[in-house]
Amino acid sequence: EPRRFLQQQFTDLPGAGSDSSDIESDIDRDPSSATDSDGSPLSNPQPSFPVEILPHLYLGCAKDSTNLDILEEFGIKYILNVTPNLPNMFENAGEFKYKQIPISDHWSQNLSQFFPEAISFI
Repeated sequence: EPRRFLQQQFTDLPGAGSDSSDIESDIDRDPSSATDSDGSPLSNPQPSFPVEILPHLYLGCAKDSTNLDILEEFGIKYILNVTPNLPNMFENAGEFKYKQIPISDHWSQNLSQFFPEAISFI
């Protein structure tokens, strides 16, 4: 079951359910320093979006959430918007179901407090 799988994955993350984090060294890491499994730099560390995480579960960017063609191409009907100020573009059309969680894009934001709400929506 996808919900149980997601709950287990988030529970196993360092710092999940607490205010402390075991991954502070990752905070200062430069995203452009991403490497392949053999240690060579990735030619394009940014994936093209949306990316299928699980069957019928996609991770996309803000631009994807406003692109009706992409949403239709991938059959996306439910959108979890995890931004404080990006509008739910097609909310009034009634074709999509939205859940907005106002999370700031900052390393100090405690994401784990929002996991139960996000998992319930997913």
